[in-house]
Amino acid sequence: MQPVQLSLMPDLDPAPPTDLLGSLPSNDASEAITTLAGMIARAAKPLIAEAGDE
Repeated sequence: MQPVQLSLMPDLDPAPPTDLLGSLPSNDASEAITTLAGMIARAAKPLIAEAGDE
């Protein structure tokens, strides 16, 4: 077995975020954004209803 050095310090130079939307064709990107917006709206709907009860 090889010894391993563990560190709790975060990486000082994290990897840059990947450009997912740039890699999709424009139609697929639009569909992905629309789907994500719908999912967020459905998830927030109960929270909005609860806020109206106050």
